[in-house]
Amino acid sequence: MQNDIYSDPGIMPAQIEDMRPASGMMKPNTQFRKLCNGRDFIAANFSNSFDLAAAAKHSNLSPYHFSRNFKKTFDESPSAFLIRLRIEKAKDMLIKENGSVLEICERVGYTSLGSFSSLFHQRVGLSPLQYRRKLWNLSSEPFRYPLQAIPSCYAFRLLGAPVNAQYRRNIKATESIE
Repeated sequence: MQNDIYSDPGIMPAQIEDMRPASGMMKPNTQFRKLCNGRDFIAANFSNSFDLAAAAKHSNLSPYHFSRNFKKTFDESPSAFLIRLRIEKAKDMLIKENGSVLEICERVGYTSLGSFSSLFHQRVGLSPLQYRRKLWNLSSEPFRYPLQAIPSCYAFRLLGAPVNAQYRRNIKATESIE
């Protein structure tokens, strides 16, 4: 049976709040849960304009306290988390959807195409259009992630074969059809 601090009758609730596990894991407490609620609120409203006060209010913390502890806990500020989330959503939309870059820019919460494109280029290393073209050229099916973009450790678990072997089978199958 797994040792659970919540089920141990010898530990009082007040002691749980003061515990720091030796493994380096974060201590279970209400502060962490509050920060997670704020992070979930930001993620659920990623396409809206960012309001630190609203996220802090959702967490029942002051904006300063929320921001400071968010950065300390998750190693990034709330706004950096939002930017990373928006870029990841945009990358996904650029591959899976045929909308224009402007439409995707607006759907992920940016109002300026120039700001979005320069931020995307800064984070990804390619402009949104270059990113889309590169991954679409690698893909054998439209609006699908190319196998080369999936890390081989994940591809092996998902597909049951090394990425290169699976890719070669797909190429041979398409060549035999033509």
